[in-house]
Formats: sequence, structure tokens, C-alpha cells
Amino acid sequence: MRFTKTAIMNSFKQLLSKKSFEKITVKDIVEDCGINRKTFYYYFDDIYDLLEKTFRKSFEEILESLKPEMSVEERTKAFFDFAQENKITIYHIYNSTDKKTVEKYLCNIFQESISGRIKEDCSDMGLSDFDVELISSAFVNIFTGVIFNWIDDGMKSNVSEIVGRLTAILDGIPKHMVENALKKQN
Repeated sequence: MRFTKTAIMNSFKQLLSKKSFEKITVKDIVEDCGINRKTFYYYFDDIYDLLEKTFRKSFEEILESLKPEMSVEERTKAFFDFAQENKITIYHIYNSTDKKTVEKYLCNIFQESISGRIKEDCSDMGLSDFDVELISSAFVNIFTGVIFNWIDDGMKSNVSEIVGRLTAILDGIPKHMVENALKKQN
């Protein structure tokens, strides 16, 4: 059973690498998988549910690959690498009618990853949960903004160069933000 659900998701990803989201139908997927429509609907409510679950699974795999000791920069690079490896798929979804789904999941996954790292880095400093979330949200918006611009520009730039430049530009800012937050708490 698990195999069938994975096969449907893989088929969907393969089709996304060839054409835009709005041009993919359930019929395309079931024909590609060699299953019937009833089997598709056993696992997924519709194609949007499939999109959501496929994104969630991909991002969970990214999160699982992150090591606790990885810096925010290393975590960010892992996401950019994922985007680079799946750029055609992401581009097709992002430029479809369901662009908000991509934005939502990228923001959520960055938030989860970055917030966890900032909490860990600041655990013994007495920073409030509110300030941790505020700082991580600021970084999420910076990084996702860069990703969305990169996608809008056709993903032509070298992702490693972008991450390297961005982290060099932001070097020291998280520490400064934490110091300022602690001053405001006291």
C-alpha cells in the first residue's frame, strides 16, 4: 500500500518535471502509474491534496537530513540545493495557479528549520519564545524572498554563490538581533 502512494507521488513529480501543474490531470497520473482512478482517490482527495502531500514529504525529507549542529547558513544551503535539484518542478508549480502553495510550504519549512536552530543557539541566553519566533521570521522572510526572486528570474543564478553572498552580508546580524532583544526584555 505504501508503495502505491509513493508511486503516485513519484509519477506526479516526474510529470511536473515535464509540464506545468495546471496541465497535469488525475488521468495522466493513473495512466503513468498503471493504476485506476479509485486507487488514486483512496490515497488523495484530489490533485491539490497530492500536491500538498508531495511537498510535505519532500520537505520532511529535507528536515530529516539536517544535522543538529548545522548552522543557519548550512541549513539554508540545503534548501537552496533542493530547489536547484528540483528547479523545473518548482518552477512549474510556482508559475501555476497554485503559487501560494509553494510559498506557504517554503516559508513553513524554513520557519521550522531556522526557528529550531535559533532556539537551540539561544537556549541559555534567556531569550523569550516570542523574540525567537520574531528573529526566525525575519530570517525566513529574507531567505524565502531571495528564493522567490531567484525563481521569478528563472533560477539562472548559481545557488551556492547566492547563499555564500547572502550569509556573508548577514554575518553577525543574528547575534546583534539577539543582543538587542535581550536588552528590550530587561
